[in-house]
Amino acid sequence: DIAWRKWQWFVREQITNYLRENNMVRSNGASNGGRTPGRYNDDDDQKSPQEEDEVTLFLGHYKLKKYDSQLRDAGLESLSDLKSLDADSILSIAKEVSMATLHENKFVGACRELQTGKYPPKEIKDASKVDKWLEHYNLLKYSSLLKKNGLMRLEDIYNLNDEQEMAALATEVSMGVLHKKKFIAACQEFKVKYKSSKMKRQSSKSNNSDKKPSLKKTDSEGCLLM
Repeated sequence: DIAWRKWQWFVREQITNYLRENNMVRSNGASNGGRTPGRYNDDDDQKSPQEEDEVTLFLGHYKLKKYDSQLRDAGLESLSDLKSLDADSILSIAKEVSMATLHENKFVGACRELQTGKYPPKEIKDASKVDKWLEHYNLLKYSSLLKKNGLMRLEDIYNLNDEQEMAALATEVSMGVLHKKKFIAACQEFKVKYKSSKMKRQSSKSNNSDKKPSLKKTDSEGCLLM
């Protein structure tokens, strides 16, 4: 008897064995990325959705993501391409990619906020910091899954209580053994640095409060600020 949870894999294995026994699959790994035919590859679970770049995030924030491919075809490669454009040029681009009238206005407004520094908002800045941190440890492929599991800010790493919680998070996003070890080590390193930085800030605030001007009373001038 096969448990229903394992039924899919049991059927898959039976089919794979039949194809292999009847020479109906190629035995070399060149045609399938070096994997053994019919064998489950751990990397399948590690693949996350394609990471969103700054352009996709920008368009998504303003509900204009449907024009992503058209804008790229029109030459948009990064947000820096939009920062130096005037309103007429931005409107021309919107018309070039056939935006609806309201979307044209929204796109012009979005570019204005980009140019004046109102974009990106704090949540996107925080997410970008997480991506840079993951990229430093070659773990960027897990960005989307980690964010879905609550890792939206670097401060969230500090809130992980112990190695067990770090390991649990790594397991939830299907990290392999080596990546899990790297992730746990990176989290521990960040917690140490963050704690040290936090203590320095607190110490600095304490020192500044000790140096606050005091009131000194004189006979001739009343209260003077020293």
